[in-house]
Amino acid sequence: MLDVAGVSHSFGHKKVLSNISFRIEKGSVLGLVGVNGAGKTTIIRLAVGLIKLSEGTIRVNGYSLEDNPREYQSKIGAVLEGKQNLYPRMSVLENLKYFACLRKMKKCNIKDRIEELESDLAIKAFMNKEVYALSNGMQQKAAIACSLIHEPELIFLDEPTLGLDYEAANLIHQYLLKLRKKGKSILITSHDFNFLNNVVDSALFLEDGQIRCIQNFKDIDLENERVNYKVVISGVHHFDHDCIISKQITDNYTELILECDKNTGLSDILRIFSDEKVISLEKKETTIKDIYLNMIGEQKNAK
Repeated sequence: MLDVAGVSHSFGHKKVLSNISFRIEKGSVLGLVGVNGAGKTTIIRLAVGLIKLSEGTIRVNGYSLEDNPREYQSKIGAVLEGKQNLYPRMSVLENLKYFACLRKMKKCNIKDRIEELESDLAIKAFMNKEVYALSNGMQQKAAIACSLIHEPELIFLDEPTLGLDYEAANLIHQYLLKLRKKGKSILITSHDFNFLNNVVDSALFLEDGQIRCIQNFKDIDLENERVNYKVVISGVHHFDHDCIISKQITDNYTELILECDKNTGLSDILRIFSDEKVISLEKKETTIKDIYLNMIGEQKNAK
């Protein structure tokens, strides 16, 4: 679906991307993760043609923006961070019709497609309102609708839940899961790790414009040599054990995070605390936040 190969980019003398290569398969969701300035938005802007590609190749289903711009653009949709996705003095309906015409959709299909998006994204109530008068959540849902009006196969989303309340963010989350089930491919950036954990299949971690790692979360438990457990013990305790990496104490209980060898089982953990009243014990799955914080920690230690 999306093939990015050997992409590098500079702004003046500052190199912001260095030899970036990755692939997104049909029906997959990839999250771009990194601190501000790591190069996430630059990758998306290059992929949608807002910045001219100077080194490397980006292809969608074999088409490149340079060689086959019409075919390439017909297969993608994008929502960028901020409010530059829609025309503010036009209504949501006018924006949808405009982008439908821009994408050269047949008039007989536009009405049905708009009605479908009205229902899926809950935007019917404000279809005739001008965009500038809408809340952030309404604008974001309208922007997503416009980006999907032509039913693209690949969708780029830059911070789609930024500044949204829980209800709006959850609706977008559920809609992305629906798109994935329909076989759509998605490239998404976000600092909302809980949101990413629930949506992506894999994550690409960027550091200073370079790929630090690409993690497929379907295989992560097979790849890890270490495993984490969360243990909650009744009462206040000050344990000193090599495997304890995090401790939180309250008036009533002690919560511990343990990092153990991957062959360590629940029974082994219970033996460690055999003299204590264990309230709960569970395996703690590795998350995007865990990998991100570990990456940041290593970066600080290196300095």
